[in-house]
This record gives sequence, C-alpha cells and structure tokens, in this order.
Amino acid sequence: MNILVRGRLSQFTATTTSSNSNRQRCAIVVNCRQRHRHLSTKPFESIPGPRPLPFIWNLWRYAPLIGQYRIESIDANGRYNLKHYGPIVREEITSSHRILHLFDPVHMQSMFAQEGRYPHRRSHRALIRYRMERPEIYRSGGIFPDNGPEWARVRDLFKRPMLMPNNVRSFDQCLDSVAIDLIHLIRIERNTKTMEVADFQYQMYRWALESICSIMLDVRIGCLRSNLSSDSEPIRLIQAAHRTNEAVMRTELYNSWQTDTSDYRLLVDGQDVMAHIIGRHLNKRIDEIEKQCPQSYDGSTQTMLQQLIRSPLIDRKDLFGFILDCVLAGIDTTSITVSFVMYHLARNPQCQEELRKQIQRSIDNDDHHQRSSNIMLSAEQLASIPLLKAVIKETLRLNPISIGVGRLTTEPLIIGGYRIPEETMIITQNQVSCQLEQYFPCSKRFEPKRWLNSSARQQRQRSSMVVDNDERAKRFLWLPFGHGTRMCIGRRIAELEMQIVITRLLANFRVEYHHENVGIRTNLINVPDRPIRLPLSITSKARLAGKTDAQKRVIMKDYIEGSWRFDTRQHEKFKERFANEEPRVNFEIVKVIAFNTETKSFTVMYSDDKFVELNNSLIPDMPQNVKNMLIEFLEESIDKYVSKLKELKSNKFFIFKMVIAIGFEGSANKLGIGIMKDGEVLSNPRVTYITPPGEGFQPRFTAAHHRSRIIELIKEALKIADLKPEQIDVICFTKGPGMGAPLASVALVARTLAQLWSKPIVGVNHCIGHIEMGRLVTGADNPTLLYVSGGNTQIIAYSENKYRIFGETIDIAVGNCLDRFARVLKLSNDPSPGQNIEEMAKK
Repeated sequence: MNILVRGRLSQFTATTTSSNSNRQRCAIVVNCRQRHRHLSTKPFESIPGPRPLPFIWNLWRYAPLIGQYRIESIDANGRYNLKHYGPIVREEITSSHRILHLFDPVHMQSMFAQEGRYPHRRSHRALIRYRMERPEIYRSGGIFPDNGPEWARVRDLFKRPMLMPNNVRSFDQCLDSVAIDLIHLIRIERNTKTMEVADFQYQMYRWALESICSIMLDVRIGCLRSNLSSDSEPIRLIQAAHRTNEAVMRTELYNSWQTDTSDYRLLVDGQDVMAHIIGRHLNKRIDEIEKQCPQSYDGSTQTMLQQLIRSPLIDRKDLFGFILDCVLAGIDTTSITVSFVMYHLARNPQCQEELRKQIQRSIDNDDHHQRSSNIMLSAEQLASIPLLKAVIKETLRLNPISIGVGRLTTEPLIIGGYRIPEETMIITQNQVSCQLEQYFPCSKRFEPKRWLNSSARQQRQRSSMVVDNDERAKRFLWLPFGHGTRMCIGRRIAELEMQIVITRLLANFRVEYHHENVGIRTNLINVPDRPIRLPLSITSKARLAGKTDAQKRVIMKDYIEGSWRFDTRQHEKFKERFANEEPRVNFEIVKVIAFNTETKSFTVMYSDDKFVELNNSLIPDMPQNVKNMLIEFLEESIDKYVSKLKELKSNKFFIFKMVIAIGFEGSANKLGIGIMKDGEVLSNPRVTYITPPGEGFQPRFTAAHHRSRIIELIKEALKIADLKPEQIDVICFTKGPGMGAPLASVALVARTLAQLWSKPIVGVNHCIGHIEMGRLVTGADNPTLLYVSGGNTQIIAYSENKYRIFGETIDIAVGNCLDRFARVLKLSNDPSPGQNIEEMAKK
C-alpha cells in the first residue's frame, strides 16, 4: 500500500485483516495522493489566454468590426490562439462559461484518459428541450445531446447493429444502388456544354439523405429523381435539417435555448417537418415488416430496421428518436466530406488517376454507365483499394467536419500540469493541430500516401510490441469521428457509404476544377464557403474503329481490368455456336472479347495480344447466317444485363473476359485451393486435418493446421494450373458460415495475396457457393433445391435476386448427425466420417 511520506510515495504492508481498517487506510492514501497532485500543479487561472474585461468578459472579441474572432471561422480563431498563447489556452466567455483549448496531442490523450464512464458534452440543448416537451413522441433527448446513464442506455441499444463490421458490410449493395442512381442523376443534370455540376454539394446532400434513409428506414424516398420541386419531401427534409443545425449553433452561442426566441422557433419548425416525414415513412415500413414472412438466406438476413424493430429492448420512441438523429447527422457529414474529396482529387489529377487505376484493378467497372444487378460493389472489393481510404483520411485531415472533440468536465481534472475545474468546456483543436508541420510535414498539401506510410509504420510497431509515447499520443491528432465510448456510432456506415460513392464517381467520371479555392465556414459543422463547381467528364471509352493494332492493344488492355463478367454458361453457348465457324476462334487462349453496338461487330484479343475482328468490312466473306447468329447471341446476352438495349447509344463496347479465379476454402477441417477459368477447373489440391477416431476437430487446432499448409498448397495449385500470379484475375474466399478461426486464417491469406498481387477480392457465402457449383454442373436455371450439408438441411429456392429458405430441419443437420454418429462408433476420420459410414453401409 502506498502513502505520502515527506512529499514522497512509500510502501508498507498492512498488518491487520479488518476490512474497516483497510478502507480507512485506502481513504488516507487517496487523500494523500490527491493532496500531492494538487500541490504540484498550477491553478486554472494561470493558463495563458485572452484577458477578459469586467462585466463583458471575452464576448466582445466575437463582435463584428472590433473583435479578432469570427464565429463562422472557428479554425482561424484556433490558429490565432495557438500563435499568441501556446498549446493550451484558457478562454472565459462569461463568468459561467469557461473553455479550455488543447492543441497538443499529449494533452488531448490526457483529457480522454480522465473522461470517465460517461463522457459529458454540452451541445444541442435546444433539441433536448424540444423533445422533453413532447413525451408522447420521444423518450429521451437522444444520442447527441443526452449525457450520463441515459445517454449510455440509448447508445447500448443501438451500438451493436451500427458498429458490427459484418453487419455494416451487408449493406454494401444497398448503398451501391443509391450511388448508381446518383451517377445517373449527375449525367442528366450537369451542363451539356461544360459538363459542370453547378452545385456539386447540393447533389451530395440528396445522395446522403437517400443513403441514410435506405439503411435506417429501409425505403427509397426518391431524393435522386431528376427535377425535384422545392416542396418535395426530400428537399423539405434537407432544408429542415439545415434549419435545425443553424438553430442549434445560435442557441448554444447566445445561450437562448431556454426561451422561445426566434432561433428556438426555427429549430421547432425544422424538427416538426423532419418528425412528420420520417414518422410517416417509419410507421408505414414497420407495418409492412410486421406482416412479413421469414427472411432470405444470403448472409445478410435482416435489414437494419428489421434488426432494430425486432429487438425486445428497443421501444418505438427510442427507435424514432435515434433514426431522426441519424438522418440529422447523416445529411451533412458524409456529403460534405465526399464533396471535399472530389475537390481535392480534381486539384490533384495525378492522385486521381492513380486511385482510378486501383479501382479498375479491383472492381468490375461498368463500361456502359448503365445499371446492372450483376455488377455491384462489395465491401471486400473496397478493402483492396488502399489509396481510397488514404484519400478520405487526408481529406478529413484538411477539411474535417468539426474542429475537434468537446467535453464538459464533471469533476476536477489535471491536464498539462494545470488544475481544470468542473463545468469547464474542453475542446481538442484537432483541425488546427492536424495542419502543423511538427506533426504532418508539408501539412498544407494534399498527400494521401502519408497515411499508407503511417499504416505500415504502425504495423511494424505493433509487431515489435514497442510504441513510442509520442507516437501513441499522435494518434489523438486525427479524430474526425471522435474517440472512446462517445465515438460516432455511425462511423462504419459512413465510411462504407463514402467509399462506395467515391469509387462509383471515379469509375464513371474524370473530375476537374477551374475556379477559386474552396475554404470552410462554421455552421455548427464545417461546410464549404462557396459552391463546389466540378466539371465531370465521362471516362474515355474504347473506340476500335480506325485504330492501329498497337492502339487497340492499349485500349483492350485497359478494359481487361474493368470488364463485364458474363455467366460461364453464356461462354459455353458462345463456344458451341461459333467455335467451328470461320474465322475460327481459339477460346483456350482468349483474353477479351469486345462488341461494338454501332457496327454490330466484335473483336477478339488473344493472350499473345493478337486480334481477330469480325465485321462486314474486314471479313466480307463471313456467312450472313453466322453474322445473324452472332448478333442474336450478343443481343440476347446483353439484354440479360441491361434492361433496354435500344436505349444504348452508339460506340458502346461490351467486354467479355474469360476470367481466371483462384478460390480459398477453409471453413472446416478441409483446406482447398481451386483455380478455374471460364467454368473449367484447372487445379484443386486439398488437404484434410485428421483427428483420432472418436474425436472432433477444434477450431484453434484446425486453424493452426490450415496456416501451416496453405502456402505450399497455393504453390501446388499454381504449378498444376501452369499459371503465374499475374495471370490470376480475381481472388475468392469463403467468408462464412463455418468455423470462425479457420475462416479468419484463410481469409487473412486471401486478403494478403490480393494486396501483394494487386487483384480484386470477392467474399463468397459458403452455402451459396455449394448451390452455385451444383447449378453450374447441372445447368439448372433458378432451381428449387434440397440443400444438405454439415450444418444445414434446407429447402431453398431462388427468387427476387436472392436465395430464400422455405423450410429446414428443426433439430440437427444431416451432416452433423452423421459426424456425431461416427464419433460414437469411434470410426476413423480419414478421409471423412460420412464416407466411412457409407463404406460400412455397403458391406
């Protein structure tokens, strides 16, 4: 036990077992420690800062003309304070309103370490008043303004579905569908001469609202329809959210939230509009969900709203308030960040092109700029684009949504050697600090790669288990989503949302900027200080007519990385029809096939970069019936992926690539690596983890087995297929269901190879993989099937682009039953219990 003796802490051993005596000694020690800290620190009043005047304190500094601060330029105020007063600044607005500004990451770290179980903040108090005056609608003030146990109760209700990575990743196609609609809207509403979107930010508001409503309300409310009127629901919602944010900022600034001022009435007006529109959509969707039957089986069985509605802990008032908070926060935050991302990429064309190349290598680029349910972005594909995340991080360093993190002390703290009293507002000035040369060299420049180097350095530190204290503190510089238990609850959804829309924008448009620099102004959050006007030109297309072979080769190679993938059965049909016609096409070495809708011709590119072109001018003796068959086949295939072929303009090229895929399967005790090309298995080596008779296989031992064998198995698979890594087009891996540890081990190897080989990566649902394999072998189209495996016995059918379960066993799966039976009989596990039971049954 420690005790203060002559200014030093000494240790002694208690000689009594009395609990009361122990408690008394502990109280003495605590008091001694607090006294020692108090004596060695400085008072709050000694912290440097602007000197207040009698009666008016520092309010005059925010007055127009005479004051040096501007309420709409909080970042400039922070830079002024840092320059004149140093890294820790005391600002007393009034006698009861004290602010402590922190610019040093060490001080920021200290604040977060002392914030306690319930981090307290003072904001949105007008919103609390509004909701507390309407107890028939709201149960609490909400996750933004509430504090203490009530805030913790609300956050605990929603944090699991909002922050679980697997749950968030399941919304990728929903968000991608919204992003595709945004692309279509931009193409319609941009200036046809300048290709410029007059106010890009306005379009992003619409996209953000549609995205958050599609997740939280499970409904598309029509924000991305063209020619929306000013009194339409989406526009009214956006305007209501902006009125609310403006009112919150003004009522906090002038402490006018307690009376019915014009600012408070502005908030009431905005919140009434939002509550009416959101409430109507929510109630309608709840009624629909409560009437629904069992969900689909595709790895993401429930929407976010279904999960929240069916939780027994969440009542309707909490749900309604939380969804309103998500909409209020979601309209501005992601939209402003994406706008600044595109602005910075427009001003840095080299970075833009590098990111576009990574995107084209990692995903199937939609060369038609048309919608297709068969080409949707996934979270796994986005994970293989490291520069994308770095670009977003660098944008949030230069143009964060807020200046930093705010906390209101509920007890005395010690920061930087100063005693901070309770009821002090502490603001971490992350925006200013993130633009200091001492922390970020070339801090004013847009350099996303600094984050790639930073990630590598942090990985090395983790592996060495040694992290420098200064490096640890610097992690508190970049906090656009907050920190700790009060971190933004929608962070993961926001990140996925932004990654998807940026990927879609760059895959479809080349962006430029030719106007004045865009800065920021503060309106509760940081917003652009002028309209962001971006010319968006469609990325270049292949136009083979009139090009030399060398030019065609460059064009076609570009398309190899971003091509339309066709069902392998379509390739088989293509081979059947045309493999024996003249000129002959050797499909074994085909690399790409391009089809020109204008000339009704197609071009084949072989692995050796040689071309075969079929059209009227180059091959006049081609039989007309072959041409007709070709056109009929191509139009039939394209119609399957594009809703209306007639709407396509000329000079559009459809690219058919013979895909080579390598797959990793390790969901149980078998580890397999398979390589396929156009439906043909090129290699498929496998190994099995065998346990003694009568024993099962435990996850951690199975994972260790897979890790020890997977490298040699990859080499064997490539050797049998006679391929090199650069010839692989895509990496696939089982993402579940299965045993957690083996799945994670194999997925880690697949993701690592995707990075090393610069290949796109696709996660495959284990069950659907089995079903698709059977469908490929049998040629069945949209089958109804009996699915029997180690973990499932189910009746499954394909409907509305999903596999749906119509019945399943209520006790134990057939495969599991056989495994248990074999263990009871102590049958050998080599090669598998089921096979050994089958062999015994034959005898």
